[in-house]
Amino acid sequence: MFKLRKLRDTDTIYMFEWIKDPHANLFLRFDPDKISIDMVREFIDNANDMPNSEHLAIADQDDMYLGMVSLRNIDRENRNAEFEIALRRCAVGRGVDNFGIKAMLGKAFSDYGLNKVYINIVSRNLLAKDLYERCGFKCEGRLKKHLLVNGKYRDLLCYSILKEEYEKLCEDLEYTTVFSVY
Repeated sequence: MFKLRKLRDTDTIYMFEWIKDPHANLFLRFDPDKISIDMVREFIDNANDMPNSEHLAIADQDDMYLGMVSLRNIDRENRNAEFEIALRRCAVGRGVDNFGIKAMLGKAFSDYGLNKVYINIVSRNLLAKDLYERCGFKCEGRLKKHLLVNGKYRDLLCYSILKEEYEKLCEDLEYTTVFSVY
């Protein structure tokens, strides 16, 4: 069983681990080589005070940090936000990604009253594309040669899920509503 909780200083080393892991950071939109452990510590220290965003740890039953889910650019007027998720390598293949997505979508639509959650992914990230589609996200479009990643321009795919699409998935029992635990 997994849970969402606030980020803690003890998570610093584990967050730094996935940022530096070449398998986990292959499609990041920032240069992991420019991130120091002090920068990660500062991010965690400020995570609870960042306006228009929420960053939560995904933890296991022993409270071990497995990754992070975020809502960024929360727009209360237009009722939408950008979703992000990142996992440590030890969390891959254990259902942590599905849990994190479902739990944060539940918070987005229930706690924040959002109407839409969106995510942008590098087009070559086929695993992420498949995961988000399985979780109900729909592709809205492609921004051609939008990002410079490792010296090459890459397309960015724009995905979203609407509140009514999320609710329909929950009704169909294909998608269990998950409540966050702090």
